[in-house]
Amino acid sequence: MHWLSSCTEPSLKSRSEMHAARCSVAPKYEKDLAMKDWISILQARSNELVKGGKFVCVNFCVSKDNYFLGATDRGANMWDSFQTAWDQLKEQGLIDEEERLGVSFPSYYRTMDEFLEGIEKVPELKVISAQEKIVRCPYRELYLSEKSDSMSGREYAEWFVPTTRTWSNSIFRGALGDGRTDKDEVMNQFWENYMNLVKEDPGSHGMDYVHAYLVLEKV
Repeated sequence: MHWLSSCTEPSLKSRSEMHAARCSVAPKYEKDLAMKDWISILQARSNELVKGGKFVCVNFCVSKDNYFLGATDRGANMWDSFQTAWDQLKEQGLIDEEERLGVSFPSYYRTMDEFLEGIEKVPELKVISAQEKIVRCPYRELYLSEKSDSMSGREYAEWFVPTTRTWSNSIFRGALGDGRTDKDEVMNQFWENYMNLVKEDPGSHGMDYVHAYLVLEKV
């Protein structure tokens, strides 16, 4: 539900933030579309529920402390690491400036206020509870508690980094010029750059989850 239903106006292309959550002020296009999508989701769930039925929603958010996926009070900021690894591609002569600034994730992490604002627009639903919680990165937690003596920094990087690649690779790849025939090679180097960052300080790198936990009832 954090992925937007459309990305016809990717606001962050030509900028360096990559994601709306990294912006000091949320881009209007992403913010407005995220609200529209959220209301549509709520209306659909309301239509499905019988009176007294519950809708439990767990979705990425920006917390009151301005924490969000991969960016909390613990360790390296995942998005900063993405930026460093991507910028290195230009230093390595593999991308140009337009491509460096061409990454725009079509997703939006809502604040609790934004979640609640959308719910207010669907009067058939009422809030039973609303909380924010951090779930620590299981890769980093396991590495620090059990594996740090038996796993090298490189081994940890090769274990952890793919979980970030599964959902982001296509977005980074989409920033590369349409006519390029070497996209696979460039992307492999990008992930190698990221793994090199991780292996230098493996205990610092992870992807903490920051979620809003909402329980709603049909009235």
